[in-house]
Amino acid sequence: MTITTCPPVLNPRLAWKKNDWSPSDYTVDLSPAAVEEIREFMKTEGDKYDHRTCGADSFHDKTIALLACRSEIEEIESRFLKSGPGFVVINALSPDDFSLAQLKVVMACVCGNFGNGLVAQDTHGEVVKEVADRGLPFDPASSKYSDSNRGGNYHTDGTELPIPIRYFPLYCVRPAARGGVSKLVSSYTIHNRLQDDDLNSLQRLYRPFYWDRRSRVGPNGERTIEKPVFEYDKDLKCRYQRLFIELGYKLANQSVEQDVSRALDAMDRHLYDDALAMDIPLRAGQVLVCNNSFTLHGRSEFQDAPGQPRLYLRGWVADTIAA
Repeated sequence: MTITTCPPVLNPRLAWKKNDWSPSDYTVDLSPAAVEEIREFMKTEGDKYDHRTCGADSFHDKTIALLACRSEIEEIESRFLKSGPGFVVINALSPDDFSLAQLKVVMACVCGNFGNGLVAQDTHGEVVKEVADRGLPFDPASSKYSDSNRGGNYHTDGTELPIPIRYFPLYCVRPAARGGVSKLVSSYTIHNRLQDDDLNSLQRLYRPFYWDRRSRVGPNGERTIEKPVFEYDKDLKCRYQRLFIELGYKLANQSVEQDVSRALDAMDRHLYDDALAMDIPLRAGQVLVCNNSFTLHGRSEFQDAPGQPRLYLRGWVADTIAA
C-alpha cells in the first residue's frame, strides 16, 4: 500500500553523503563471458534492429535470452540498485568496437536486462537517446537540459510521465574535455534531513503538485499531471524536477501557494548542499545506472574539445513496459 504521509526515518544504507562510498564500492566489470555473449549477439542480430526503437518485444525476448549477461545484470540490480547504494558503474564494452548506431543496440542489449527493459523516451518511440551539447540557445521553459552543456539542476528523469522511471542508465561514449561529471544525491538523505528539520515541508511533499507533462499530453489533451514528490511503498519513491512543477502551476492557471514554495525551497536547500553530492566521473565504455527513485542526478558544466564532443547514451527503464 502506498503511504501518502511521511514514514519514520528510512533505510540508513541508502541515506549516504558525499564521501560515504569509494569507486571500488560501486564499480563492477561485466565478465568476459557476458561481453563475448553480447559481441556474438551483435554479429548475428545487431543489424536487424532500428537503433532508435529497438525496445520491441522481439528484441527484448532475445536480449533476456543472453543468459550470462542477464544473470550478471540481475545480481548487479539486487546488490547495488535495490539495497544500496542505489547506483552502480559497470565497465562494459569499448565504444571503439562499434558504430554509433551499433552502440545504441549494445546499450539496449545490456540495459534492457534491468527491470522490464527500456521504454520510449519520446513520442517517436526512441529508446536510446544521445545526450550532447547541441549548441542551441537555452530557454528553461522549452529547451532540454540534456541538449546543453549546463551543469547543476538536480532531478529525477521522466517526471512528465504518469508511470515512474525505475532505472536511469547512462553510457559514456566520449567524456568532455573539461567538466561534465555526473553528480548524485541520495533521496533518502534529503528525506531524512527534512524529517529532522522541516517536517511540515516534508508532509507537503507527500501531497500532489501540478507538473508540466511537456510533450506527453494526456488522452484528453491534458498538459499537466498531479502527483507528489515523495511516496512510500516498502521503498521510497522520489520524483523531482522543480522547473516542471513551476511550469505545471502556470499551465494549470494555479497560483503557487506559500506551502508549495516553502516545501520546494526546503527540498532545494538540502539538495544543493555540496556535502551531499557524490561526483561520478565516467570513462568511455562505462555505464552508470541509477535507481531513479533512490537518487537524484545532475552534472557539472562542461566544455568540449574541438571535434570531440561529449557524448553519452541514455536509457529509461520503467516499472512497466506500458510506460
